[in-house]
Amino acid sequence: ILEVGCGEGFVLATLAARLPGSRLAGLEVDETTLGEARRRCPGAALVRGDACALPFRAESFDLVVCLEVLEHLPDPVRALRELRRVSRAGCLLSVPHEPFFRLGNLLRGKNVARLGDPTDHLQHWGAEEFAAFCGRELAVRTRTTAFPWLIVYGSV
Repeated sequence: ILEVGCGEGFVLATLAARLPGSRLAGLEVDETTLGEARRRCPGAALVRGDACALPFRAESFDLVVCLEVLEHLPDPVRALRELRRVSRAGCLLSVPHEPFFRLGNLLRGKNVARLGDPTDHLQHWGAEEFAAFCGRELAVRTRTTAFPWLIVYGSV
């Protein structure tokens, strides 16, 4: 299992606890954050890198997980192609569900001047748009929500 955009390693640590013996890997662009992931999940193979140019061979992973990353990228199509390339079975992806994510931010008093839109979100998807986006590279098998997120599982 590869997590692209593993951040501090919370998801990888959860996977390690629930799937003992699994081969886990993570990729993160920020070295400081990656250091935190290394402390939290010492058994995972963690590397610094770019979601748009994954340093792994094609079909290296049974599952590629990419949670709350694609909305930050200027070229999410390129990243999606890379996620599919390194997966031999499927990808689990999530992004904020718009406009509900922004509304939640407004209700919490966050990013009010931008109507709830965080400055680091370059992409915005509704449910249909995100499923169609994922369908460009994956066979969408499941799509669901967990407020305020959109979640898609697609097979390669």
